[in-house]
Amino acid sequence: MQSNHKIEATTLHVAFISCDYPPYVFGGIGVFSKEFAEALSSNDVETTVLAAHELNTASVETIHHNLRIIRIPTFSFPPRDLWWQTRNFNLIIRLLLKISPDIIHLNSGMCSLPLRAIEKRLKRPIVVTVHGDLKEIMKIALKYARVMQPYDFLMYVAAAPLHEMLLRADQESADCMVASAKHVKK
Repeated sequence: MQSNHKIEATTLHVAFISCDYPPYVFGGIGVFSKEFAEALSSNDVETTVLAAHELNTASVETIHHNLRIIRIPTFSFPPRDLWWQTRNFNLIIRLLLKISPDIIHLNSGMCSLPLRAIEKRLKRPIVVTVHGDLKEIMKIALKYARVMQPYDFLMYVAAAPLHEMLLRADQESADCMVASAKHVKK
């Protein structure tokens, strides 16, 4: 039996949210973010990244036909990811509504504050990647406390309760949690 309905191939569209994305931010999460977005887009997944930068206006970079980076302003002082979410809470939601992705993927803590509003307004699957175990980070921070710079103390010791709160918010809204390593999964 032959159908008269034409079936068209559709492209999956993923919105990936990460405050840390090169070249403005380097480090483990930034490298993961870039490699993840490039891997998705090279596999014919339309990928839009919402990332931070220190300029005062948003900008859009088209890397190739499947990869677009929307850079959103932030402040450079810690905790940078919290200021980014707070400053751009409504803008992030408006951008997601406009691009209407099929899936929203984010790095834990990078969009936790607006996540409930995103969940309610977009009704799309939400995937969260968790990158670190705060207990392990605290052990390392305390081991090197004598040589720790004020920025390090603020990010790894003073902000630990904030990071735990953001992780709990992510767990409540996420449809799927991905651990970047076995010790993180535990």
